[in-house]
Amino acid sequence: MALRIEAGCINCGNCRHVCPTAAIRYFDTADLQHRIEPAACIDCGLCVDACPVEVIVPDTDYVHDAAVLAGAKALAARTWRTRGPQIQAVLRVMRQRNARWANERDDRRANPERYATGQRLP
Repeated sequence: MALRIEAGCINCGNCRHVCPTAAIRYFDTADLQHRIEPAACIDCGLCVDACPVEVIVPDTDYVHDAAVLAGAKALAARTWRTRGPQIQAVLRVMRQRNARWANERDDRRANPERYATGQRLP
């Protein structure tokens, strides 16, 4: 199974910075939102932890090809060997910041019309 980004993404880029397979693309959609390339996603969950607005969910419609998934996992293993400590440090900071953004997330859920532009609260 892969992951996908639902509506409500604020384009912070956290997910992209922690993805070990570089499966997350940005600004290549009509609405200029981040999206996950399902074939490259290994469902590691790092992006889910990094997302401050909790819009990354399982994509139950996508089924991996076994060979493609094995290649993506091999890429993730190589990336983790070289960038693992850096990714962990970035993720630790993001988790702290996400705790501060919890109020915005709750407000976003209660008042989605206030966030139609994708901008954060002042």
